[in-house]
Formats: sequence, structure tokens, C-alpha cells
Amino acid sequence: MINNKDLILSGRTKTRAWFKKNIYYVGLAVSVLVLGLAITLTVVLKNIDTKEVGGNENTAIVFAMPIENATILTAYSGNTLIYSETLGHWEAHKAVDLQATEGAEVVSALSGTVTSITTNLLEGTRITITHEDGLITIYGSLSTSVEVAVGDAVTKGELIGYVANSAGTETAMGAHLHFEVLLNGIKTDPTAYLPISDK
Repeated sequence: MINNKDLILSGRTKTRAWFKKNIYYVGLAVSVLVLGLAITLTVVLKNIDTKEVGGNENTAIVFAMPIENATILTAYSGNTLIYSETLGHWEAHKAVDLQATEGAEVVSALSGTVTSITTNLLEGTRITITHEDGLITIYGSLSTSVEVAVGDAVTKGELIGYVANSAGTETAMGAHLHFEVLLNGIKTDPTAYLPISDK
């Protein structure tokens, strides 16, 4: 008669024998599993490193300054209201205004494709450039003399237009570049991408 103890010992013996016979395959399976986990962990950590606390892509992407030696005249305010001298009321400012002299050269902050050029009384002349990674840059308050056309491919640092005081909503500021950045269709702080030492 076989008792429970004999069954347990027999089972252990069979398990040991199976492992001895298949140790190569067991080791291979464990190695593949560990390697897979290591690769997955590396990808996850890399994705965490390239994200900011608000979900924006990290500034591993660095723009060229659209205007040489520019200073910030009006900062990005997000949802905080700031007073507009031109309009005489409080509003959110989802761009940065870069002070510059009339006629100063404006360059593309990043390589991309010109997708829009418009001129109207409120915004002046605006150039919109679409880039990779869900980024769009908009250059406003420009002179009507532009150096690009819709559909043009432009490179980072390429001349696209000239500073003016053409935006009717910001005339009290004088000549400047109104610079906007959209990430996946949402306006975001351009200084996160600009090489500004005191940001």
C-alpha cells in the first residue's frame, strides 16, 4: 500500500528528475524572462525621464531663439489673468512677447513646414509652422514682408520674417514678436523650449 509520504517523495523525485533533464530549457526561459523585464523597465524609465510634471514632453527639444538677443517683454501667464495696456482689461496670455527692434529678423525655432500665413488687424501678420512630435510654433506681430510661403519646408534657424508692431491687440507694447507654442493642440509655455538662461 502506498501512503501519502511515499507519494510526496515520489513526486519530488520526479520533479527533480524533470528539472535535471530540462535544466537548459528552464535556464533559457528564465533568461528570456529577465531580459524582457529589463527591456520593459528601461523603456518605462526612459518614458518617465522624458515627461515633465504636467505631462508635457521634456525640453530635450531645444528651440533656436526666434529673435537674436531678445528679452521677454510679456511672459506666458497660462490661466492667470494679466492686464493688457492695449485693450484695457485683464486676460490670459498664452504666449511670450519678445522685445525687439522694428525690422529685426525672425527665424524658425525648429525645422518644420509652414502651414499658415495670415494678416488681420487684431493679430497682425502671423506665420504658423508645424513640426514633428505634435509641436506647432506661431510667430505673430510680424511685418507683411515675409520670407516664406505656405508649404515651404524650413530648417531650424532659417529666416522667415521681420518684427513689426502689427498686432492690434498689443500695439501699446511697441515692436515685438508674439510667440506661441502648441503641443498636441494645447498652448504651452514657450520658455520650456527656449534657450533662456534666466527662465
